[in-house]
Amino acid sequence: IENYADEAYLTESIGSATDHAEKSPEEVDALVNKYGGDNLVRALSRFRGSQSAIKAMGQIMRSGSGASEQAAEQIAQGLVHANRSIREAAERELVTIRDGQLVAVLLRLMDNPELEQPIKKVLANIDHPDARQFD
Repeated sequence: IENYADEAYLTESIGSATDHAEKSPEEVDALVNKYGGDNLVRALSRFRGSQSAIKAMGQIMRSGSGASEQAAEQIAQGLVHANRSIREAAERELVTIRDGQLVAVLLRLMDNPELEQPIKKVLANIDHPDARQFD
């Protein structure tokens, strides 16, 4: 049942596999309200090897909801995934950060030696004053 519920979260949050359009901010807000942002991010994070899950968490991260920081943390874990396409998807999502609180999340995650270099690379491409120290 839990796997079914997780798959339902993923399916509803990203749409069909052939639909590459992002959800509107209103649709993301509705999903966050329906499932709870933390629950949604937790379910999506179980699909660590899915570019679609990374993209969906990116939309949650950019939504400004209470789950934005958790989504950024989960996406950052993708920077060290064994699959290069997952690493690239994570990087694509993280470089869209414009919120200082989310930059702070990345700075905090640099305490993990495994994430330090990949996060420095991402920070160098984020257009925010707090991230510019890594240009």
